[in-house]
Amino acid sequence: QLQLIGALNPCQKPTNLVVSGLTSTTATVNWVNNSVSILSQEYELRTNTNVGTATGRVSFGSVSNAEEQVDLTALTPDTQYYFYIKTSCDDDFNSPWAMINFKTLCGAVDIPYVMTMASSSVVPSCVSVQDVNNDGRTWTASSKPSSSGFVDANVMKYNMHATNEANDWFFTQGLNLV
Repeated sequence: QLQLIGALNPCQKPTNLVVSGLTSTTATVNWVNNSVSILSQEYELRTNTNVGTATGRVSFGSVSNAEEQVDLTALTPDTQYYFYIKTSCDDDFNSPWAMINFKTLCGAVDIPYVMTMASSSVVPSCVSVQDVNNDGRTWTASSKPSSSGFVDANVMKYNMHATNEANDWFFTQGLNLV
C-alpha cells in the first residue's frame, strides 16, 4: 500500500531543451513546457553551474507562460555557457531547474595574429585539425624542439611519415584581413 502525504508538485520542469542558431555571439534556446497552469518561466544564463547565485550569472529574465524560446545575444566567443529554466505555476509551486549547456563558436580576430599555446598536450580550442588521409599521424600540440628558434614553449607539430602523404591540416579561427 502506498500513501502519499502532501501535495504533488503540478509544476513540471521544461524538457527537450535544444540550442540552435549558434554563432560566436548568439544562440537560441527552445524547450517544451510540461505544465498546464504556468504563470511564468524564469531563466538564467551562466558560465558555471551555480544556479540561483550571482557568481557566474551572465543574464537572467522571465518569459510568458506560452513562450518556449529565448534568443541570447551579446555572448562572448569561445565560451562555455549553461542555460537554466524553471516554471512558476499556480499555488506557489515552482519546477526544478532544467539545464542545457553549449559553447559559442570562435570569432574572427584581427591581424597580426598570434596563436597562444597554453599546453604542450592540448590543441587550442579555436584550432581544428583534419587527418584527411586517416593515417593517425596529424598535427598535435607539442613542446617546442630544442634550439628551434620558436619563442613560445609550445608549438603545433606534424609527425611526418616516410612513405605516407602528409595530407593533414590545422586551421585557426577566422582572421579579419581588413
